[in-house]
Amino acid sequence: MKLNPFTWFKKSNELTLRDPELYKISGGYDSYTHKIITADTLLYASAMWSGIRLISETIGTLPLNLYKRTENGRIKDRDNPLFYRFATMPNKYESDIEWKEQIAMSMVIYGTGYSTKQMFGNRGIFEYIFNDNLELKTDEDEPYYIKYKKTGQKRLEFDEVIRVKGFGGLGSLEGSRLQKYSKHAVALALAADEYGGRFFGQGGRPSGVLQIDRILTPEQRKDLREAYEPLLNPSMERQGRLAITEAGMKYSQVSGKNNESQFIETRKYQTAEAARFLRIPLWMMMEPDGSKFNNNEQGNQHFLQFTLRPYLVRIEKALNTQVLSRAMQSTHYFEFDTAPLLRPDTQTRFDVYGKARTAAILTTNEIRAMENKPPIKGGDEIYAPLNSNSTTPTGEQNEN
Repeated sequence: MKLNPFTWFKKSNELTLRDPELYKISGGYDSYTHKIITADTLLYASAMWSGIRLISETIGTLPLNLYKRTENGRIKDRDNPLFYRFATMPNKYESDIEWKEQIAMSMVIYGTGYSTKQMFGNRGIFEYIFNDNLELKTDEDEPYYIKYKKTGQKRLEFDEVIRVKGFGGLGSLEGSRLQKYSKHAVALALAADEYGGRFFGQGGRPSGVLQIDRILTPEQRKDLREAYEPLLNPSMERQGRLAITEAGMKYSQVSGKNNESQFIETRKYQTAEAARFLRIPLWMMMEPDGSKFNNNEQGNQHFLQFTLRPYLVRIEKALNTQVLSRAMQSTHYFEFDTAPLLRPDTQTRFDVYGKARTAAILTTNEIRAMENKPPIKGGDEIYAPLNSNSTTPTGEQNEN
């Protein structure tokens, strides 16, 4: 939501500093801890940073290919200019990895990823748009966008922008914002960070009070506080200094100890909370207690199926329907190559290759290509099952 200055001045006398409407206008959300959670402060929580980075960077590094349907299956249409755009440089400023990563990150945090779209026949230029610089308007018969720049604002028609909607946003063209629904969990994690920082910043000592058996004047209280507070709540350079009490003074602890407040347990729980919001296996959040898979391949399969796949399919559908023309949609489609994510260990790969070659599923050169090896002479022959007789690529057996 963009802030209209005229509306702001009109309503400023009706809002208080703790009014939730104030933070909705400014893009933030109030929480039970009274910490304001925005798209920026969301990333101050280490678990959220780790999870959001994991999703966006993984999607950014997965190859995105343009395929062409043929009578014998499908092929990568490397001659199509759109293949080059999404495989290398969507525009002259961003690589394909940067573009995909930013789209995915916006989908996770803001609920929707945006990119400009300038089409010239089957050629195009695509630039990511930061969500705070774009506003979706629905006050006319057809929705449109207002793009904000330093030099002013510009109207963009609905079909001039690629819109990749994420989860949620019922009845809306935009998905649900993560900071809106995770604000209490994130605020608790930030509060635990702050508590830990302040606790260890004062030498690991709980706060307390000085008790004395007589009434002091305001000046005496001030002098006493100035004398003892640096010793009882020391900075790093004052740690270990000796405090001397007199006149029957006693120090009494008033705050709980770190272990009594279950500080470590709270920190672990907040990691699990972030993993739950982001649908990420706990072991991928660097939490050793969360692994339940026999090997990394099984864990990656779970991550792909239940975490990444909804994002990948949404991006593919958006490109297929908003980039490809109606005519091209019948012959072409975009699809992510998830094979690098599921790449098993060397022994498992070679066992699978051997079975695939024997079953006439893969040729020797196809296997070598998967291992980044150059082709060899005779490596395109397909071997028939059972007798392993050499056959031609069309399946006809060669005579010996």
